[in-house]
Amino acid sequence: MVGDKLIFLDEHREKVNKIMLDLSFIRPPKKFIICIGGCSGVGKTEIAYLLRHRLKNESGLGCKIISLDDYYMTSWKNRRTTRKETDNIGCDEINWIEIKLAIKHFQQDEPFEVQLIDKYTDEVDTLVTDGKSDVLIIEGLYALYIDGYYKVHINGHYDSTKEFRNQRNKEKQDGFRDYVLQREQECMDILSNKYNLKI
Repeated sequence: MVGDKLIFLDEHREKVNKIMLDLSFIRPPKKFIICIGGCSGVGKTEIAYLLRHRLKNESGLGCKIISLDDYYMTSWKNRRTTRKETDNIGCDEINWIEIKLAIKHFQQDEPFEVQLIDKYTDEVDTLVTDGKSDVLIIEGLYALYIDGYYKVHINGHYDSTKEFRNQRNKEKQDGFRDYVLQREQECMDILSNKYNLKI
């Protein structure tokens, strides 16, 4: 999401080392998709960007990143209110149709759109990519929900990631935000056994 603050930590680099090692055993084919999931505040976005850098520099692979934060069906500005009114918190909040369409075009070497939400203006921008990249990295809370691709579960719990979320100025912490994090964790617990690599 445009406007999110990224903080790269040594622990993120160590996790990317483990992903790179695992990928070296798999020998990924061309047009490889990597899904990086885990609870809020475990560093999924930072890991995705570091991984893109490593894949390009060490393997010559071009990568595109899709953040699921940009594919919520409710706008950033209205999400808190909508969640309070509907109690809809979980995988159903994501526009999976658009994600699957981007994956399809990527796999077919066709141009596709990547949605970008500016959290400060609440505007939705669209980036058109030529689809010629070798790797598509999909990162986000519910990325493990996507079946059929290489999946990395970044282990963590929302209680242990509050400090990192605060450093990134992610959201204001209050009772309702704690409730949202608890509900998200329940979804993650259901998805947490669907992975190729857990770190």
